[in-house]
Amino acid sequence: MQNTKSGDLNDRANELLEVLSLMFPVSPGFRVDFSKLPATQYCRIKEVILLPPAYARYAWYSVNVWLMASLIDEQGADRVVRFYGPGQIFTDPLSFFKAKPSGLKLSALTPGLLLSMRRNGVVELKKYPETHELVTNILLLEQQTEAWRSRVMGLHDKDKLAAFAEAYPLHKIPSKYAASFLNMGTANYCRERAAYNAENRD
Repeated sequence: MQNTKSGDLNDRANELLEVLSLMFPVSPGFRVDFSKLPATQYCRIKEVILLPPAYARYAWYSVNVWLMASLIDEQGADRVVRFYGPGQIFTDPLSFFKAKPSGLKLSALTPGLLLSMRRNGVVELKKYPETHELVTNILLLEQQTEAWRSRVMGLHDKDKLAAFAEAYPLHKIPSKYAASFLNMGTANYCRERAAYNAENRD
């Protein structure tokens, strides 16, 4: 973990505060205390920032990184269950909020900058009533994403690819991980992606 210049960090912390304030109005006291929490974290491509069964001691905000959350199967392969991109807040909620070992592996797909927030710092914000509302909103976004993915799973492969392309940048996400997320074979995903790109070429 590295630090940027204090001015840059302040700018990023203010950016994150604005994201939170769009979810729910935050008080001046919350702003002051929250602004002390974020630290900068630089990710390399393929870097693992959470590996089971470690505890999720951080929540993150992506400034410009694409990441994936996966479950590791009995063969050690990644079964992708979520993607996170710039402007999103993420962690393993069960591990972070309930202090249980994590079941999720979080890996960077692109290099870039994250803001990390320690669990004990976030816990201290519970004295503010808006903290509960913000956590509820973040968890609701997770539920909405899972509901969207469940609907997509019922589509034909061509329509799965089209829905995925509307939500995520195809060029940022390796085919094998996108295929895993969509429960498709990698070869079939690549074939449908090529057809989609051909149909949507400028």
